[in-house]
Amino acid sequence: MVYKTHVIRLILLCVCISAGIHLGYAQGNPLLGKFSVSQYDGRVSLFWQIVEGSTCNGIQIYRSTDSIDFQRIGYIAGICGSLTEPVNYNFTDELPIENTINYYYLELGTVGTSDIISIDVFPATGGSYVIRPHPIVDQATIFFDAVGNDVNALRVYDFGGQEVYRSDTPNVFFEINTASLPSGLYPFTITSSGNNLHIKGTFLVQH
Repeated sequence: MVYKTHVIRLILLCVCISAGIHLGYAQGNPLLGKFSVSQYDGRVSLFWQIVEGSTCNGIQIYRSTDSIDFQRIGYIAGICGSLTEPVNYNFTDELPIENTINYYYLELGTVGTSDIISIDVFPATGGSYVIRPHPIVDQATIFFDAVGNDVNALRVYDFGGQEVYRSDTPNVFFEINTASLPSGLYPFTITSSGNNLHIKGTFLVQH
């Protein structure tokens, strides 16, 4: 019972934090007047400004969960910036990796990159769960805020909607083994037999 209390306190703390806006700032390239990142409701928004008199040919946006291995998640084609005025840009990461730090940087055509900017991404408001460790290598625990004494069901899917993993428990956590799942991002749901719990989320498997 003490263990359950500590788990719920941890989850409530994370949920309270996720209801706010989290900010990070960076720059690192003379073309950039500003470069910032914020999180709200499960999405991450990047904002940057190319200063007056500066241009580049295309902007690529990269993301990582370890600050080392980055993947491109966005691209803005064409000439960016202006010779006569500063130009602002926005990009929204609709599927950031939750329950871990996400790192971002910009590649500004052939004129270099920005500094790496980071933000700790929490689940969207109402998504009361915590995954540790995350990203998942082979095993992890999903803690959640249960209601009552129902049997709770975890269902994991691929992005084609096919169920690839399931587990049921009366506890407030799931111990999961993802050794048989290929690396990638997986949507999941947690529901209760009493229909008073419905959590949606995603986790990243990274072997």
